[in-house]
Amino acid sequence: MGMTKKGDRWSIFAQVRVDGKVVQRRATITGTKEQAKRRFEELKHEARQSADGSLKPIADIRTFAELLDRYEAKRGPFNASHGRKLSTMKKDLGDIPLEKLPGRFEEYVRILRNTRSKTTGKVLSNASINRRVAIVRAAYQVGVDSGILAVNPITQVRFTRLREMPRSITLSPEDELRLLNVVRKEAPHIAPFVEYSLLVPSRKNELISARRNQLDIINNTLMIPATVAKARRPILKPLPPAMLAYFRNIPAACEWAFYRQERDGTYAPLGDIKRSWGRCRKLAGLPWLRLHDTRHCSASKLANRGVPTVAINAVAGWSDSSNMLTKYYAETPKRLLDLVTFEETGPKCLPLCLPAEAANG
Repeated sequence: MGMTKKGDRWSIFAQVRVDGKVVQRRATITGTKEQAKRRFEELKHEARQSADGSLKPIADIRTFAELLDRYEAKRGPFNASHGRKLSTMKKDLGDIPLEKLPGRFEEYVRILRNTRSKTTGKVLSNASINRRVAIVRAAYQVGVDSGILAVNPITQVRFTRLREMPRSITLSPEDELRLLNVVRKEAPHIAPFVEYSLLVPSRKNELISARRNQLDIINNTLMIPATVAKARRPILKPLPPAMLAYFRNIPAACEWAFYRQERDGTYAPLGDIKRSWGRCRKLAGLPWLRLHDTRHCSASKLANRGVPTVAINAVAGWSDSSNMLTKYYAETPKRLLDLVTFEETGPKCLPLCLPAEAANG
């Protein structure tokens, strides 16, 4: 049986031979071993049907836009960032026939390497370009898995992954305090959200969508459901002691974990906080600080305090095999530097020997 497991994903490979013709099918799923076995049998059935010509195309897909629609229907819904990249590529490349897309996409990638972000004004990072290549590869793979396409032309060899440099962000205690003081004064409705983000590694959408019924005040936890988590599995996050009073005093009429109060006294989710956050970070003298950087800061602080990597991964929603702390948040935890010791007296001084010409001079 062609099934291999990596992390929480199963890679499935099925191959059949019908009248001397070999047909292969591949798929990647997240689930139990029994679900993987069922998918393996489905792939074999599809392969046999394809071999004798009885398998009809699921949809008449001719353009890249139609393939992206199929990808979104099968793998979605996606987060906002993923969705924006999909929309941009659909606008830029959507009308290109699938058979011509690989060559045009190579040219598109070359253009991206000199394209500036509309948000930051800087040239797109390698990580941003890699994400777009991954989306196109995943879209073609959906076509292959569905029997619509024979092969995936977006190969690793043809589209080599660009080297990504980790974004190392560190806030001093003074920076954090200054930021929080500005937020509490200028935008108090997002203060608990920012404070929690600086303490517990979280994604914006996980907290913005968090409801009061996801809080366990007895065990001091916040449950992020699989439908919201990027890893598509539930995440249990702790409630920091410094914020217990906030969570325990959420108004009874409010259904959100992080909320704002309207003028009529009703409660609503925070919604889009981009403007409030942007103003506060500038007033705090931190115009370069992204909201997602708070995830890095909180993870680094936990590592520096000696929290085991497996625990940080669980809280942040990273798989243990991803090595996120060292791959994307690469820096030497201060606790490791504390283990480096030196002799108190320092190196011993040796007699100073000068060259003869220097001594005579």
